[in-house]
Amino acid sequence: MVGRAATVCFLLMTATAMAQEGAGPPVVSSTAPALGELGTEVEAEPVLPTASVGDPQPVASTPIIDPAGESVVVKTDLVSLVLKAHWVVQAVMGLLALAVAAVLTIFLFKVGEFALAFRRLGRAQAALIAGKGLVQVGGKCPLALASRTALGEVDALPRALTTDLRASSRERLEL
Repeated sequence: MVGRAATVCFLLMTATAMAQEGAGPPVVSSTAPALGELGTEVEAEPVLPTASVGDPQPVASTPIIDPAGESVVVKTDLVSLVLKAHWVVQAVMGLLALAVAAVLTIFLFKVGEFALAFRRLGRAQAALIAGKGLVQVGGKCPLALASRTALGEVDALPRALTTDLRASSRERLEL
């Protein structure tokens, strides 16, 4: 079964590799081009965001010198970046923030829950090591409750067992 799955995966991977079109990878020159040989392509100049009037002072800013030689301050703090983003990006970031809050809440709850569980286990282990036995372990441990119930049934039995009582107790205690 595993061999068939591996074979199918291998065939699917080779089929996608063979389905690619093209003669091959582009030819790459082994020498670096000289600075004068860059060609006639003109790169687009980056457009700097404009600061609106009345914005509060940025927490973090980066001065950038634009092509005209003027120094422009660009806000780089997280709040201004989120506020300038598209509304879909803002919605996604908001949902991600809510998801992080939910995960952290569940994590902290589970940490507390495990701490309490390990504390109860430590107390039960200490009681078992002390030699009191499983019957003396406190709490609502199912095994301790079953042990106490069985001990109670054994104590309630008469000292001299008849054959009917012996059969009945064997059925109940499954001995």
